[in-house]
Amino acid sequence: MVIFAIIFLFVLMTLGFIFLAFFFPEWVGIQGKKAREIELRHKEETPKNQSP
Repeated sequence: MVIFAIIFLFVLMTLGFIFLAFFFPEWVGIQGKKAREIELRHKEETPKNQSP
């Protein structure tokens, strides 16, 4: 009986993570559309000939 509770919790947590990853990717460490746009904007602003 305990094994079923463990399996149920595992499935529930996995589904919760999938939900968060799909609707709120930044919350779980996945780069979303907004973060990607900001990253591209920063690349465009950085001069190409600038040495590190």
